[in-house]
Amino acid sequence: MACALIASRMHWGLTKNYRGHIKTAKRKMKLINFIKNFTASEQKMRLFKGSVGGLALKLSSTGLNFLSAILMARLLGPTEYGIYSYAMAIIFFMSIPTSLGLPSLVVRYIASYHAKSEWGYIRGLLLTSNKVVIFSSIIILSLAWVSTYFFSDRFKPQQLSTLQAALILLPLMSLSGLRSATLQGLNYTIIAQLPETLLKSIIILSLLYAAYLFLPREVITPVFVMYIQVASTSIAFITGAVLLWKRLPKHVKKTPSNFEYKKWLNSALPFMLFGGVIILNQKTDLLMLGWLSGTYSVGIYEVATRGAEIFIFILVSINVAVGPTMTNLYVTGEIERLRKLITNCTYIISIVSLLLFSFIFYLGDIFINTLFGLKYIDAYDPLIILCIGQLINALLGTIVGQLLIMTGHERETTIGIGFGAVLNVILSYYLIPHFGINGAALASTISLTTGNILLVFFAKKKLNINTTIFQIPTL
Repeated sequence: MACALIASRMHWGLTKNYRGHIKTAKRKMKLINFIKNFTASEQKMRLFKGSVGGLALKLSSTGLNFLSAILMARLLGPTEYGIYSYAMAIIFFMSIPTSLGLPSLVVRYIASYHAKSEWGYIRGLLLTSNKVVIFSSIIILSLAWVSTYFFSDRFKPQQLSTLQAALILLPLMSLSGLRSATLQGLNYTIIAQLPETLLKSIIILSLLYAAYLFLPREVITPVFVMYIQVASTSIAFITGAVLLWKRLPKHVKKTPSNFEYKKWLNSALPFMLFGGVIILNQKTDLLMLGWLSGTYSVGIYEVATRGAEIFIFILVSINVAVGPTMTNLYVTGEIERLRKLITNCTYIISIVSLLLFSFIFYLGDIFINTLFGLKYIDAYDPLIILCIGQLINALLGTIVGQLLIMTGHERETTIGIGFGAVLNVILSYYLIPHFGINGAALASTISLTTGNILLVFFAKKKLNINTTIFQIPTL
């Protein structure tokens, strides 16, 4: 009896081990088959490589830009750093009428023409878009240059010289945007981003560090730093132009041009509006602060925004990583899996954001003093306010804007971001005179939260997808 019981248990144990080995083998086979199918699919591999490459570029360029900002802030001091930051904010704002929404249009139409081998339309679109950008840049640049002389009494000499140097960036930035968009439309996504992300960031950091090592401090002024920006942008532009010329299909160079002016014009206007509200939303606080409070406040606030960019850095990295998967799931109609992916991403982003906020809340003053110096310690309060806004943004789901654009709801995305931008202008106008840099941070936080709530509402109404960590009833 005992021997039978022992034999029975041994048989049961062997059977269990055998079944376990079978299950393990099946899992391995599934994984092997998945990898084989994935690598066999050219589209999926291109998607994967683009995602990994884009994430690596984003991580490296953001890190290099952050190091450049630290070095720049330490070399210049709050007031001069504010002069430089304010001039750059003005240039970004002026780029709206010079680019006219054409980069986004170029990406979409060149990708379509390339897929259909319509080489004449690619050539026609490239000629038209470059002519329009060059003409609009010359007009805006001339008007701005004349205005700096007419209103020179409203600027300090250093502010005026820095702004005039920054105006050189206008045509370079606009044409670089077109070049990058063309390469993206031709499926060279990583190469399209290399000049303006990695190369430009490396050049700026290298030149700043060389100036720190070899030049006396009185030589390093906002104008000097702006010329470093101009030089690096010029090198990136030339490099990008060479890369585009080498990868432009031969048929485009030989085929006569074809044009669809009416179609391009109708598409460009929504793109310009969408791009405009994004830039306005990003730069309103700096522009209003420089106008109402002065360049010292801009310098302090710029450091606060750099600190808050740690949030944006993490959030954007996750968004870039999951973006292609989201697109693939939506195109294939796997909505339930898309919902689960968004939910998981939102929870991960929320946890990471909460940990980051705790770190900045308790150690933010040490963080600012160590990296930027004691002169910028006043950036702590606006940094906390901005981080609260980013934390709320994480809880609402940072993927919501990307989701709406991917599903063809650009109009709703523009409404949400545009409403936040207008609210930011209004709140900044009333809060900055009373609360200074804290007022600018508060206006930015309230407008960001309000705009994102609108986007969450649209995502739930149009797609029945909840991007937040909260339970939302069906609308």
